[in-house]
Amino acid sequence: MFLLFIFIFFPRQSYSQNNDIRLLKHIVNNRPEKLDDAFYLLSQTAGLASLRFGIYGLGVFIFAKDTNKKLRGLNLASGLVAAGGLAYGTKLFYKRNRPYADHPDLVHYYEPSSASFPSTSTALAFGTATSLSLVYKKWYVAAPAYVWASAVGYSRMHLGVHYPSDVLAGAVLGAGSSYLSFKANKWLVKQTKTRSKKPKEIKSSEN
Repeated sequence: MFLLFIFIFFPRQSYSQNNDIRLLKHIVNNRPEKLDDAFYLLSQTAGLASLRFGIYGLGVFIFAKDTNKKLRGLNLASGLVAAGGLAYGTKLFYKRNRPYADHPDLVHYYEPSSASFPSTSTALAFGTATSLSLVYKKWYVAAPAYVWASAVGYSRMHLGVHYPSDVLAGAVLGAGSSYLSFKANKWLVKQTKTRSKKPKEIKSSEN
C-alpha cells in the first residue's frame, strides 16, 4: 500500500507543479554546461550497472553451491528486478509529460521517449545501491554506492529531463522495492527452513 501511495499520489502531494518546475529551472539555468556530456554518461551507468549486477546475482544464485552465496545472489537479482519493474510499470500507469514538453523554454540535453514519472534511472541506481548495501553490509560498499546513486539522480535534473519529484520518487521507489524484496526473500527462506524441519520433529516424537 505504501508503494501504491507513492506511485499514484506522490507528484501531487510532494511538490506543487510550480515549485517543481521552479527548482528544476534553477538547477538547469545554473548548471555548469561543460559537464553536460559527463552527466549524460553518468546517467546511462544506472541501467548498465543494474543489468550487470542483476546478471551477476542471477548467476551466483544458479551456480553457487553455498546456500548463503545463493541467497546473496537471489537478493541482488530480485531487488534490481523489483526496482526496474515497478519503475517501468509506474511510468506506463502515470504517463506524466517530460518537463520540457510542458515548458518549451526549458533547456534540455536530449529528449527521452518514455514518460517522466518516476525517474527510472534513479530508481535503478538506488535499487542497485540498496541491494549492494543489504547483501554485502560494508560501509565501503554502501557509501560510494549511494553517492553514485545520488549523482545519477542529480544528473537527470541537470540534463533537464526530469522534475525533482520524479527523481525523489525514483529514489524512494528503488530503495524501497529493493529493501522489501530483501525482506521477502528472508521471510521465504525462514519459512522453507521451518517446513523442512517439521518431518524430523514428527518422526522423533513417534519414536
